[in-house]
Amino acid sequence: AFLLDSCVAAITLGLLLVLGSRGELTAITAFLAVGTGCGLGGVTWFIMERREFSFGLGHLGDTFRQSWSQGRWLFSGQLAIQAQGYMTHWLSLLIAGVTVTGIYAASMSIVAFSNPFLYGVFNVLTPQSVRMLRNSGPAALKRQAMRDAGLLAMLMIPFCLVIFLAGDSIMALVFKGADYAGHGHLLTVLALSALASAVGAPASIALASAERSGAVA
Repeated sequence: AFLLDSCVAAITLGLLLVLGSRGELTAITAFLAVGTGCGLGGVTWFIMERREFSFGLGHLGDTFRQSWSQGRWLFSGQLAIQAQGYMTHWLSLLIAGVTVTGIYAASMSIVAFSNPFLYGVFNVLTPQSVRMLRNSGPAALKRQAMRDAGLLAMLMIPFCLVIFLAGDSIMALVFKGADYAGHGHLLTVLALSALASAVGAPASIALASAERSGAVA
């Protein structure tokens, strides 16, 4: 997995550097670069591991029904998360205009420095929760979720303190211009929001592991 991700990252960053050096880096070309990196990496991996796969249509209907019983809730939950993530941008654009929305988006990008770490932890918690449920039962899963929530809180609180103490300086370093100065309070609120989301994630993961994705959605 690390090798595959490294290859995808190398391809994507290489394309972004080429586009940037030629003055052709836009939102559209950046998305195309990311898609190309993921596509080439995925196809290459599949070709190398093709002997591990077999295809057949005999059980397609049964497999679909089994997957959809949980998948529909996972899918709708992801839609809700995406809507929640972008709703503030849309409302800000409608109510306060482009400039304020740009400042909010820039502030979110600073707080999003924690995302790679959090998503990496979440990817570990999911199989860990399933294994805990299968081996030790629901009560053990609940205790595990509480411990995970506490661990994430302890890891995120220092991040929030850094944002509180040095958020303005980080913002000024990453984004130039007077419009981006003096928004430390906004950064602090967004960091606390990230803390709350991180602490709540183990409960959602535990519910999904117990096939209660409907409650999460």
